[in-house]
Amino acid sequence: MQKSIRELVRLVLTSKFSNSSIASASGFAINTVRRYRKILFHPRRYDWAALEALSEEALEKLLNPAKSLPRKAFFEPDWETVDKALRRAGVTRLLLHQEYMSALPPPGLVMLSEREFCRRLERHRAKLGVTMRQVHRGGEKLFVDYSGQTISYRSKDGEAVRCQLFVAALGASGLIYAEATHTQKLPDWTMSHVRAFEFYGGVPRILIPDCLKAGVTCWKVEGPVINPTYAELANHYGAVVIPARPRHPQDKGKVENAVKLAQRWILAVLRNRIFLSLADLNAEIRRLLNLLNDRPFRRRRNVSRRSLFEAIDRPELQTLPLEPYEYAIWKRVKLPKDYHVLFDERHYSVPSTLAGQVVDVRASAATIKIFYQHREVATHARKYHDFEDATLRIHMPLHHQVVSDDNHSAIRAWGQKLGPATSEVIERFLTNPINPMICNSQLRGLRALEERFEPERIEKACERGLLINAFSVRSLKSALQTRMETAPVKGLGDPTPNPIPHSNIRGPLAFGRV
Repeated sequence: MQKSIRELVRLVLTSKFSNSSIASASGFAINTVRRYRKILFHPRRYDWAALEALSEEALEKLLNPAKSLPRKAFFEPDWETVDKALRRAGVTRLLLHQEYMSALPPPGLVMLSEREFCRRLERHRAKLGVTMRQVHRGGEKLFVDYSGQTISYRSKDGEAVRCQLFVAALGASGLIYAEATHTQKLPDWTMSHVRAFEFYGGVPRILIPDCLKAGVTCWKVEGPVINPTYAELANHYGAVVIPARPRHPQDKGKVENAVKLAQRWILAVLRNRIFLSLADLNAEIRRLLNLLNDRPFRRRRNVSRRSLFEAIDRPELQTLPLEPYEYAIWKRVKLPKDYHVLFDERHYSVPSTLAGQVVDVRASAATIKIFYQHREVATHARKYHDFEDATLRIHMPLHHQVVSDDNHSAIRAWGQKLGPATSEVIERFLTNPINPMICNSQLRGLRALEERFEPERIEKACERGLLINAFSVRSLKSALQTRMETAPVKGLGDPTPNPIPHSNIRGPLAFGRV
């Protein structure tokens, strides 16, 4: 309904309708009808016959005389500068208006009120286009996604290798980063972020990905579950991951537009080119990417994504850490009774007290780290050859250490601690040319005696066993059980008795003894 002051005045003066009825019929607000009725009836009542010949403009001046008064011109700031300042972190409209009011206006001009200042700022921003409607702080957000279109290069065999196009865009300036990767899987996904941060020369505070599996494991009622590796990447660089909602592309409009531009100015340009390696392909993508970022906007010929980045985003980005992120895989497992975690068909030990507990395994190219309740409890060098296992003695309970202790230096140190006789028995075991497995079994049995008998008694038993040439573990154990370790050895040190002279006695010569 088109509003008409003439119709409103006619209804007020000639009808007995209520204010609400007149408001519905004329399209004006009910408060406006009340104000106009007061003017038309007080202090004198106007006659419709006298007002009917007046035009709309004349009736407007009669009812709103203040609008016809001359107004002073306003002092308006440079709205382009104000808009750039508003996109910096911590800057608000109220702060910008206070800074505007602190300046002296030119003669004859009036300062804008806060409400009018905000109204005119929004009017200016509406002229800049769709991409500027959403406010983004400098250095705050990085939007990331993959292009639906792919690109390829030729392998040495002449086969076409299809590649994905990773695209990222900063929120405030819209500066675009793009590169080709073999897949969209976790290794390529995380390392593309690392190279994007190096391209920007800093790190944003918020990462906004799509809901692909490499970034978001699942989306539950209480919120998204971020992939552990992706969460570790964000934590390493001091950022936080806030994924876009499923089936809500408007949440990541910046990168949606960046993908469209990358397809138009990179993939379309390279559609007929043949590349022989991924490195050559990415080198050409980088060249076209720089041209795209340096190209001025259509509506602002003197402004480009690069110039906006230098003015708005670069000063607000977080600094890069000293070391880049090292790719690692996370896995959650429940420890079996043998307190070893299985990763890549190899076993790595964990403190035995954690058997049966759930632990997190972080596997990088060089190390395997195990965490329990976010606390590191074990670290191993990663194994790659012969399916070898990694077991640390400190992770074993005491009785397992005794059984598995095949370290000769450790058993020698233990023997020296007990005494010279024990050390001699150990050396006899080690130098005896028998099967090494049997030798280790004897050494473990010898050390196991410590669990039942005092070290002094073991030393005495070894001393007696050496004298009578009976120092096997079984003999030593028997002597200790019967408390024979201190019994005197018969004939030890006694002179050899004179033989009885008899023809049937052969003497020592018959046995090879002198």
